[in-house]
Amino acid sequence: MGKMLREDWRLVGEALLIGRAECLSEKTGKLNNKRFGEWCQTNGFGAVDRSDRNAAVWLAENWEAVVSVVAACNNTNPRVIQAAYKKAVEAAIAAALDEDTAKKALKFHRMIEDDGAAQAETDMAERQLEPFFVAVIVFA
Repeated sequence: MGKMLREDWRLVGEALLIGRAECLSEKTGKLNNKRFGEWCQTNGFGAVDRSDRNAAVWLAENWEAVVSVVAACNNTNPRVIQAAYKKAVEAAIAAALDEDTAKKALKFHRMIEDDGAAQAETDMAERQLEPFFVAVIVFA
């Protein structure tokens, strides 16, 4: 794959989101990784590094917030953009809140961003983090 722009990676992420939706297990509603891997191979995404695919999906899901927060990031790699976004959000949280409140908000923010977090854990973190984002309008 040649040099890709952010917008290219967003489009890759949107295509992968379609593939993920097509590969959900009928029993559990969760992603069937084997079917998704086959879908990626069939649709030309098999050669894309798995980490890059995950970051491209994240980029597509968070495009509006990412563009406003990391406009100055010159790198086009979705993993670098994802890291720059996380760093910018964490800096905004730390700058807008007192130290103890910022620590709590950052803890919950990291729980939400953790790909391995259980859904119940993520839901709880989102509920806990919501009041902090009333004070920190990062995603405007």
